[in-house]
Amino acid sequence: MKNKIHKIMGVGITLVIAMALVMGFAAPVAANPGETINEWYNFDYPAEGADGDWFYDPSIRRVGEITEAIDGTLYVHVQRILDADPTDEDYDDFEFVVDTGNPGTLTITEFEDGGYDTDTGIITASINGTWDGPERDFTACLDIYDGPEHSVPMAGASFSINGTLSATGVTFKGSIENLNDGWLPDGTWPITDGDFHVDADGFYIYWGDLEIDDNWWWEFEGPTDLCSFIFKSTDGGRTWEETDYAGGWVVDMAASSLDADNLYVADSHYVYKTADAGDSWTYVKKDSLEEQLSGACHVPGCCLCMDGCCPNCGGYQFSCPITSIDVTYDDSDNAYVFIGTRAHSSGIDLDDDTYFDCFPGEVYWICEGGYPSNWSGLGLDCYRNGTYDALAVGCAPDWADTNETYVVVSTDDDNGDDSTWDPGDCQTHVIVTTGGPCDWPEYAELKWDCTTPFASAWASRIAFPDDWEDTETLFVGVVDCDCCSECYDGPDPTYGCGGDVYMVMDGTAYDMNVLGISSGCVGVEPVDIISLDIEGDTEEARLIAGSSCCNEVYCSEDGGWSWDASDKDPTGAWGTYAIWYEDTALAATAGCECAVSMCCGEDYPCEFWNQISLMATDIDEVRDIGHSPGYVCGDTETMFMLTNWDADDCCFPCQEECYDYTQSVWRNDGTYWERVYCSVISGTEAFLSSKVFMTFQVSPISMRPMPYISGTGVVKCGGQPMPAVAGTS
Repeated sequence: MKNKIHKIMGVGITLVIAMALVMGFAAPVAANPGETINEWYNFDYPAEGADGDWFYDPSIRRVGEITEAIDGTLYVHVQRILDADPTDEDYDDFEFVVDTGNPGTLTITEFEDGGYDTDTGIITASINGTWDGPERDFTACLDIYDGPEHSVPMAGASFSINGTLSATGVTFKGSIENLNDGWLPDGTWPITDGDFHVDADGFYIYWGDLEIDDNWWWEFEGPTDLCSFIFKSTDGGRTWEETDYAGGWVVDMAASSLDADNLYVADSHYVYKTADAGDSWTYVKKDSLEEQLSGACHVPGCCLCMDGCCPNCGGYQFSCPITSIDVTYDDSDNAYVFIGTRAHSSGIDLDDDTYFDCFPGEVYWICEGGYPSNWSGLGLDCYRNGTYDALAVGCAPDWADTNETYVVVSTDDDNGDDSTWDPGDCQTHVIVTTGGPCDWPEYAELKWDCTTPFASAWASRIAFPDDWEDTETLFVGVVDCDCCSECYDGPDPTYGCGGDVYMVMDGTAYDMNVLGISSGCVGVEPVDIISLDIEGDTEEARLIAGSSCCNEVYCSEDGGWSWDASDKDPTGAWGTYAIWYEDTALAATAGCECAVSMCCGEDYPCEFWNQISLMATDIDEVRDIGHSPGYVCGDTETMFMLTNWDADDCCFPCQEECYDYTQSVWRNDGTYWERVYCSVISGTEAFLSSKVFMTFQVSPISMRPMPYISGTGVVKCGGQPMPAVAGTS
């Protein structure tokens, strides 16, 4: 009889006990009938975090942009909460301790002196001390709080800062908005112990001892963004190792087409490069890019819209400058890097008009071995009325011959009259440049159901088919400004829906209607697409698309004219980045139970997904263990394990459900573990206390066994599923 195994002094000991109870008959080698085997070995139980090559870890909150180098090495952006649970025994209370003998200084430089009028300016700081957490660059948008309780923002005053946190100090530089001379005048102020604090929760400055005003104790606080990582894998995503990336939230990555060790990464403000497969990273002309994005004072803009200079997209403000990146090469193998940006605030007021300077959307480029040797703009503000943001950049496969770079752009004010969201104002275009200033001919406009203009918030990477030079046809996915919500169906839609995959040719774009066609070019409904990958020629292209709002994947094998949705989705809640990889596909997701999942379809490429690594989960309890037929005397080493995790509330927007309990079924084939079942995406009610599975039984006759959990639907990956008995408490 099998027993429920509770966690005793850690999961590792639990599995030692579990093996002793249920695996006395389970040797890893085949045996002749009647032969007695009395050999024991340490079973390769899935370990947490780095000890398990990042198979799973409860600190993970997002697995995002994923890309493949030319040698098959995978890179993926991961966000982890370093202090996920302060009550947990493994809680890391990182802290910065100021060097009281040489603490450092903070400088305020204002650009206005208007008495009681609000001021703008620059804040810089260099603070010495020791930090026992990971070294990171950080971005923080800070409100200024007054009073001993720090409960009320002071007259809407705020800072935006970018900085570096190292083992021996903190440096940062930023902008000030809405300050008053009586509160914080110009000057250089000493930092004393107690004034400044950084920990795993955030960034704090206490202005109690600066003697600026005895009546106030001011606190500047905000997240330090200490949790962005880039991991790499050399075995198809089964195991991962952390690189030394120290930037912020990754918005896009571009792998070199010439050198497998070269990777370019863009966060919201900077571009980074590794030339040694992630062992070290450098900025790509940091000072030059700061000057382009924020002016001569080199103050990176905040990721909050300031002074109304940022486009508003469906009620949600986006203002982090960089949106996308691509890299290409000329005939001499010189690398050209392109980035797209959206309109954003500089965070300073150099023209003394009492407003922060605004920078429009732009496409910047740089050559690492020639001209331009610094970041230079291509004059996107010359396009139409100069109000467009660049959401995606893609260099044509024949760029060395044509110099053509394609850009997805969008606006909410096409006529440039500063009155946004009027009928006709919201548009999304694909345009092209050959590198000349203000050289922006329109390639095609994207229209929902081929008729209705719309504005976009994000775009996927541009997908070029193998026969691009013959067909000059490209594909792109977009997230509309009505993202993740019901479409506006009024008589005069001003921004409305439009998210989908589009086929784009010179002068024409077709809405490919991923969710199906009602008639003609009219789709069932739009779907916001954040990722798109392609294999093959245009007419028979294999396309795979990931949803921005859900954990859903769609694939096509006929150039996008028909699509299939997954029968078993990858786990996660939103932000699905899918790519083709060798003879399968991979998907990285964000949110609860996010992971890297591998496709294992039989009837079509994205039919089923199993989780193979970087899972945002944990194991509190092993409920049951089962083996496939022939485990001892046959030709299989497959075993299954049923586990529980009593997690915090996890919500899934597309399911409109929240769960506080996860059950998983894991499979080990003798080499790798995979998760083949997860209760939060299967449609089961197993998360309810009255429906918790206590045991399961693998079919004794299946030669390709897969567990079937009662009431959940089929969980399989290859072969026909065989029923199993699942008992509930």
